[in-house]
This record gives sequence, structure tokens and C-alpha cells, in this order.
Amino acid sequence: MNDSTQLRLRLIGVVVVSLMAALVARLWFLQSVENQQLRSIAEGNLLKEVLTPAPRGLILDAKGRPLVTNKRVTVVSIDLAELDRVLPLKQRDAERLDMLTRLATELSRSGRLTKVADLQSAISASGLTNIGKVTVATEVSPELFVFFGERQDDFPGVQIESKTVRVYPYGSVAAHVLGYMSRIDQKELKSRNSHWNADDPNAKLYLNDDDIGKTGVEFMFEDELHGTPGRDVYEVDRNQRVIRRRDELSRPPQAGNNVQLNIDIDVQQHVEQELARGLQTARETPPDPKKNPSDPDPPEAKASAGSAVLLDPMTGAIIAMASYPTYDPNDFVGGISSAKFAALNDKAAFQPILNRAIQGQYAPGSAFKLITAYAAMTPGPRENAMLSSAGIGGYLDPKDDPGYYQIPDDLCKEQRDQTKKQTGQDFTTCRFVNPDLARHKGLDITRALAVSSDAYFYEIGANYDLRKDFDSDTIQIAAEQFGFGRDTGSGLPGEAQGVVPTEDWLKKVHAELPTVYPRGYWVTADTVQMAVGQGNNLVTPLQLTNAYATFANGGTVLAPNIAKQVVAADGTVLRTFEPRQVGSVQISPDVRGPLLNGLLGAVNLPGPEGDRGTAYDAFHSIAKGGIDFALDEFPMAGKTGTAEVQGKADSAWFVGFGPVKPQEPPKYVMSVLLEESGFGGRFAAPVAAFVFNDLFFNDYGQAYSKDQLQACADQQNPARRDVQPSKYDQSVKKTTTTTTTTTLPSSVVTTTTRPPTTTATTGPVVTVPATAPNLPPLVCPAPP
Repeated sequence: MNDSTQLRLRLIGVVVVSLMAALVARLWFLQSVENQQLRSIAEGNLLKEVLTPAPRGLILDAKGRPLVTNKRVTVVSIDLAELDRVLPLKQRDAERLDMLTRLATELSRSGRLTKVADLQSAISASGLTNIGKVTVATEVSPELFVFFGERQDDFPGVQIESKTVRVYPYGSVAAHVLGYMSRIDQKELKSRNSHWNADDPNAKLYLNDDDIGKTGVEFMFEDELHGTPGRDVYEVDRNQRVIRRRDELSRPPQAGNNVQLNIDIDVQQHVEQELARGLQTARETPPDPKKNPSDPDPPEAKASAGSAVLLDPMTGAIIAMASYPTYDPNDFVGGISSAKFAALNDKAAFQPILNRAIQGQYAPGSAFKLITAYAAMTPGPRENAMLSSAGIGGYLDPKDDPGYYQIPDDLCKEQRDQTKKQTGQDFTTCRFVNPDLARHKGLDITRALAVSSDAYFYEIGANYDLRKDFDSDTIQIAAEQFGFGRDTGSGLPGEAQGVVPTEDWLKKVHAELPTVYPRGYWVTADTVQMAVGQGNNLVTPLQLTNAYATFANGGTVLAPNIAKQVVAADGTVLRTFEPRQVGSVQISPDVRGPLLNGLLGAVNLPGPEGDRGTAYDAFHSIAKGGIDFALDEFPMAGKTGTAEVQGKADSAWFVGFGPVKPQEPPKYVMSVLLEESGFGGRFAAPVAAFVFNDLFFNDYGQAYSKDQLQACADQQNPARRDVQPSKYDQSVKKTTTTTTTTTLPSSVVTTTTRPPTTTATTGPVVTVPATAPNLPPLVCPAPP
């Protein structure tokens, strides 16, 4: 082999070795360096997680009947990212407004009246700018679904999708207890999600388009009711196109927990019905003739608002809580218009959204005299009791009430001069009178409570200032012991604390609001007014009910309980709510006996008008708007109240409890408040008397949901029955046996008037399946 050939072979060998080395190097690069890069892309950038909303837990009544449920509906939403991509703000505002106008037009044509302002308000209220979804219409028709599906280019960002929404099957019944839901705002979203680790698969995270409880039980138990969102994990390419679903990394949503209440929906609806009837009666009753033609006309009894609360005094369970006027929380599902929400908050319309049972603050009037009487009979800070069996302060025998009380002249002049000097205003009065200057003879504390003598309690209040051996804040101390001046511990959102006025409180509010409270110091007249539940004394209906529950059970202050238990979706009981003691009041037998007899006397003491128990007619006289109550079988105690309101008709109060038996605890305590209605004994007490009667005879009827009414309508025709006369009709006798059905806008209640020992129902009974599982068959109202 010559040199030339060897050279060529060497060159070929070098080339081959070089090519092999390059190939090995490329294989090494592909298998190590680039493989790491591809793996990083596959594992990090191409997995997309989508959170899916979870069903919300149910709210059940005491018997397990659903008060709030869920359903799947078709909704219209706006994807703000897509909208901003096609029609960005500040660049194409006119086209954006045109699209929203066309969207509002199509929604209105479909039967959902919508304004452009409503759409803009929904977007702004969400707190979102250019990302996230905002629902603008709920339960849209199939035609609208097709319409938008065919015109996606004309409506950028508008999407049709399925969503779970709340359903309130009983409409407005228990609305203030249940509350309503609305879209979560960005502040709430950030706050709620900050409590969770986003990587925790059990985290109850919130989505931009979630609804959240705003009031009532929906808000109070938000953490329990809200579910755990599902996690759908997808593998996508760089253009976000789905390659496959990663089932091993995904998980379904978990429903929220159910909350069972102490509310009985049958009783709740009946209480609401009687409250509304009581207000109607007060509105329709003409005022009494003026005794003196020269007297000014009394304020109009508008009687357009009120409250009723029913508790178990031994456990604190809230059986019913009504506020009137009311609203339908279904109106909030899918969003509520700004005009409609404003109407619910309109004071001229008596603010239907306001829960008067816990948010309304009122002068308690004579219903507060129980507290004053307890304070007078119980040793105060100086160990001196003002009131004994011998009379006021032990130095007055059982006394006659002349119809008024006069602060002594020297003290009156001193305080008048002080007020004139410091405020430039004249002192209001030193003479305090009973209504119509009513006079009473031979009063002790028991009879004074029964006939509600103002002058008797005026004198008690004045003596705290007149005598050096008593503390002037003794009544306030007693009021605080019974739970006034603070929330009850119910946990219900928005509960007001009321006001127990003291000298320190007056100084504080005078400094803050000198035009409203021109006098920043305490005078005898303040204590006199405090003693009869007037002046600056303010309570909520729930507070007053709970105070009487404390007296009824012997002195244990319990926090009212709206909830019974929390139950998981599989039926496991997670939490129970037992009675919660938050205080106590020492009520000795020597004190309890005379006070209880006074409350019994308010219901039972006969006599001429003005000198009999102030609630006597409500429990004895059908002719005077009351009922012939079976007091021998169910003895009742109570106290009326008539609270003066400047420039308006008086507020009517009644608080009662029973049955009062020696060896049996009372079952119920109830308060009734009727705003701008008149005397408590005339208008509020009959409402409670009818409710108590129906509770003891199980005659409060059955509440029907809208679905149940429809089921009945499918079985019988007509389903709607004529409204029968109100129980306030004087022609209705307790001994009659009839069945009546009252039709309300959202429900029907069947009530039966009967003698104490019989039960009767007229007409055939139609049975259809109940709408909830594990419930007895629905018994429909019998046709006429």
C-alpha cells in the first residue's frame, strides 16, 4: 500500500471519528440538557388548574325541613378578560356601552327587565377590572341560550353557563332569620382566602364569581355553609389548548355543611301571619273620641312595622323571630337591581330589609316596669331595698295613685334653674301623669304591675334621687343584670346593644352630639322616666324577650340560640349548640312571688276599665278583639307596654310567658311590638294571646313551600282557597269548629279554631309526596 492510499485512509478515519463524536455529543445533549428543559416545560408550564364551585350547605328547620336549598340554573355572565381584550376601556368605550345596551335589551325582551346601569353596577360592585367573571342574569330561557350562542362575535365576553344558586322555598317566611346572599366583593375575597393555604386540597377557597352570605344565618354560618371547590387539572399546550384531563390530579367539589335551626317553619309562618294581622287591626281601628274637643288630634296610627319573638325560656332556643315588613330573599338570587335594593332600605317604606327583632331599638314603655320593680325590691349597692311589703321605702303604706307624680317644688326649681343657666332651655316638666289621669286605690307592687300605674313607678324612680340611702343608678344596675345595654350573645349579625342611660353615658353623648342631647348632666326627671321605660332607655325586642325569659326561668340569663346543630352532607353531626349561660340574676322567693303575681294579674285581674289587668281583655274578651283563653288549663303571665314616641303614635308592647304552673317550667316566652299602633293591651297583647292559644292546642297550621303548593294544585282544583275572617273578627267564637285557609303571597297556612278538647277538619284530605326526604306526606289544604 503506497503512501497516497494510507493518507487517504487516515483522512477517512478522522472524518468518521469526527462524525461519530458529533453524533454522540448531539445524543448526549438531547438526552440530558434538552430533556431537562422539556421536562421543566411539561411539569411546570403546561398543567392548568381550574377551580369549580361547590354546592352550598342547606339550612333546615327544627324538624329537618329544608328552608334554603340549591338548584342548577343557566346564567348569563361576562368574562371581563375577553371583554377587555375586544373592547378595552378608554379605547373603545362607545362600542363597549353599545354592547352592554344590546345585552340589556335582549335580557329585558326575555322577561328579565334589565337596565344598562344594572349591568355596569354589577361589574363595578364585583371589584373586578379586566379579569374574572360577573353573573348578570340567572335562570335564562333556552331561547336566550341559543340567541347568544349564535352571536358570540356580537357580544364579546358574554357567556352562557350552568351555575348552582340558592332557593328559598318559603319565599318571604323567615327572611330576616335566613338572610340573603350576594356577589362576593374583592375585599371579602381577599379576606376569606387569606385564611387558607391555596395548596391545601381541603381549602374552602372562594372564586371571583361566588355568592356569599350577607345577613342572617347565611352570613352567621358562612364558614360552615360554604363548600370546598373542586379542582380540575388539565394538560394544555402553549396555546392553552387542552391535550387531556389529568384525572389523577383532579378532585370533585365537596358540598358545604348543613345548618339546622331551632326555628319551626310552621310556627314561624303563623307568628308572621298574626303579627301582620295585628298591625292591620291597629291601622283599621278608629281612634277613641277625644274627651275634650279642644285637645289636639292624636298622631295617625300607621301601624306599618313590628316584630315578634318566641323563645323557649329554659333553653334559649329561638322558635320564631318575625319582622314586618319583610322581603323575599329569592330576589337577591342572580343579583338585585340598585332600585329594588334602595326600596328595601327606604325609611319611607319602613325598611323591609331591617330585622326589627335585633336591629330595631325602642323605648320599652311599661314592659320595663318589671325591671324597676325588681330593682326596688332587691338590695342595691348599699344593701338597702327600697320596696318592702310595707310599701315604698318602708315608710309608705300601700298607697293610692292620684293619677300623677310631682317632683318636690324645691328640687324642681333647683334643677330648672340649672338647666336654664347651662342650656338656655326651660326644663320640660316636674309633673308626670298617668294616661288619662287614671287613678288607682290601694296599690302595692303586685297590683301596680297588674294595672300598670305610672305614678307608682314614677315615685320609685324619684326616690332614688331624693333619698341619700339609695344609689341613683340602682335601676341601671338591675337592667344590666337582665341583659340590657349589650347584645344578647345570640351571634346574629347586626344585633344592636340598646341603651341603658346613665349619668356617664349622658355626659358622653352630650359631648359628641350637643344639639341632640343639650344637657350633659343627670336630673331627677331622667330617673323618673327611666323607671317607666321612657326617656333615653332603648331595647331590642330580642333583649326584652330574653329578659322576661330570665325572670320566667328563675334568674338564668341564657344566650338566645338560633341554631340547633351543624350536620355534614353525609348526615354526621359535627357541632351541637347547647344552652349557653351568659349571666344570672338572684331572684329570691320573697321578690319573685309579688312580681310574678303582678304579671299574672296583668292577664287575669278583673275589674272596671282602667282598674283591671292591662292584658285582661286580650285573654278574655272576643268582643274587644281578644280571645277566650283557656287560662285555667294554661295560666299565663305578662306585661303590656305603651311607649311614647315624639311626633308619632305610641308603640304597643306585650311580653308574656307560660304556662305558669307550680311544678312545671314555662314552655314559651313571647314579645310583640307594633310600631305606631297605640295601647299595648289593646293591640299587641291579642297577637300574643292568639299565638299562645294556637301553640298549646297545636293549631298553628302547616307552612307550605311554593313547590308543595304546586303539588297540591296538581292534585286538586282550585288550590287557592278563599281567605276567611281574621281571628280578630268579633264574630269568631272560641267554641266554634271550622277549618280556614289563609292565602298569603308566598305561602298558605291552615288554621283551625276549636274548643279546648276537640279537633276537627272539614273536607277531604289529599296526600302528595313531600318535597324533602324523610318527611311525612304533605297534607294539602282541603278544597272549599
